[in-house]
Amino acid sequence: MGRRKTKTSASKKISLKLGMDEEEALQAFEQIAQKLNLEIRYEKGDFKGGLCRIGDRQYLILQKNDPAYKKLSLFAQELKKFDLNDVYVVPAIRKFIESETETNEQAELAL
Repeated sequence: MGRRKTKTSASKKISLKLGMDEEEALQAFEQIAQKLNLEIRYEKGDFKGGLCRIGDRQYLILQKNDPAYKKLSLFAQELKKFDLNDVYVVPAIRKFIESETETNEQAELAL
């Protein structure tokens, strides 16, 4: 008998929040990043990930082995730093970006 992969509760919550599956959401985030001239890199290693600049290029580095919900959360945190007013963002993605940022700000205040 084969084993089925089950989604974690965090993955389910994100899918419900976005109204799309994780792969569709990742593709939507990648398209936004491309419009912002960010190069996306999925790398292996012991790091959290995030924005970095090398010369005049900006990169968004993500942990290749992280589950999709962590990648989506990192995308939201980092894209919030940009002015997205002139970039088309699917309304569910825009709302997710705003909600993820508010969640992180509240967590930082609690520390």
